[in-house]
Amino acid sequence: MELAWNTQKNKMSDVKGKEMEQERKGKISNPDIDLERTNLNFDFVDDKRTLYQRVKSRVDDLKESGSRVQKNSVVMYSNVITVPQSEFKHWGVEKTNKYFQACYEFFCNEFGAENVVSAKVHYDETAPHMHLHFVPVNKENGRLQARVVMNREKINYIHDKLPDFLLDYDFYVTRGKGKTVQNIEDIHEYKKVMDIIDQQKSRLDELVQEMDKTAANVIQEKRQLRNLREINSTLYDVLSVVKTEVADSKQEYMKSRMDNIVAKDEITTVANKILNSNKVMFSESLKVDGNLVRQLVDLVKDLYDRFKEIYNKQVELFKENRELRKENKLLKTELNQKKNLDRDLDNEVKERAEVITTVAKMDMEKTIRERMSEHEDKYEALYKDYHGLCQAYVGFKKENKGLKEQVKFLEKRVDIILRHFAKEDLQAVLKSVNRIEQNAIKNKQQSRERDEGYGRSM
Repeated sequence: MELAWNTQKNKMSDVKGKEMEQERKGKISNPDIDLERTNLNFDFVDDKRTLYQRVKSRVDDLKESGSRVQKNSVVMYSNVITVPQSEFKHWGVEKTNKYFQACYEFFCNEFGAENVVSAKVHYDETAPHMHLHFVPVNKENGRLQARVVMNREKINYIHDKLPDFLLDYDFYVTRGKGKTVQNIEDIHEYKKVMDIIDQQKSRLDELVQEMDKTAANVIQEKRQLRNLREINSTLYDVLSVVKTEVADSKQEYMKSRMDNIVAKDEITTVANKILNSNKVMFSESLKVDGNLVRQLVDLVKDLYDRFKEIYNKQVELFKENRELRKENKLLKTELNQKKNLDRDLDNEVKERAEVITTVAKMDMEKTIRERMSEHEDKYEALYKDYHGLCQAYVGFKKENKGLKEQVKFLEKRVDIILRHFAKEDLQAVLKSVNRIEQNAIKNKQQSRERDEGYGRSM
């Protein structure tokens, strides 16, 4: 038996999915799983915690001891060790369990029993197999180092040494020659490959049985042919004896005729005796060998019919094979055409998307430029109005400042007048002040009207 083993590295985010698959949790999408036999599954590692809890606990211990663990760090290697269905039928459950236990002990010796967190045996699928998970810890420094622990050399080492280890337990296993970890990293792909191998083996067994039947038929036909040859040889011997007797009788007749010893009647009598004796002998031979001849003819016809039937079957199979090859070639051609068509469609979609994006950008830029050109005149008018308002504001500010200074000056003059002039003179002064106030109010109204005029123009 060849060693059926594959391995796969996992991050911490992958462990939960492995646990769901191993413990048959959630939705079961694999049609090969028989849930009625799930109770036959068992784990060599006696631990009540889930797989995720075991791995996390071990990784936390390694962190405390100085291991640097990141999100993308490889924290677990998943291994699948399979026993083919044919071997399982021959071994039985007890010997199969011993095989898995020996493999479990090998991995414990190589990577440490404390690092082997699970070794779950599944009997609820087509072929028995064991999911063995271990944390890749470097024995030399006690740190989590997947690249050091499980490199290409180590994988080749396991392929070579595990069969030697199993030999001590009376399991004759050779290094696998089929797909290895280099080209199978998924257990489902591995199961598909094993199913294909089992199907090919079944087909091979059927072909071997057909060949055995054909060989038996050939042997039987050879025996019948040998019997026919013996019958033919017998017939040939009988005919030779008849020819020899006829020749001897002819020689005697010619001799008696030449010597004129016997009269004509005696010659006729002797000739009739010879002919009668030969007829009797030949008829007896026909009676004896006639059945054999009929059997020979029937056998030859039967052999010819069988040969013709086999030949016709071969011709039909050849034609069917040729048609299948043509159909396969057409399907491949059609598939390639579809792939090329899909690729062309993808390229065309990308090109159209790029064109649409470019046109959209151009349309957007054009729209922006048109809107800018529409508002450019308004912007210039607004700018001019704003500039005029700024100038007016500066003028009003200066005018306001001058008015404030005049008011202050007048207030001072009023104080002086109040202190130095009599009441009669003050009346004249008050009239002047009223006149000044009215002028100020009139100026304010004019400035307000001017401001409102600018606001309307804007």
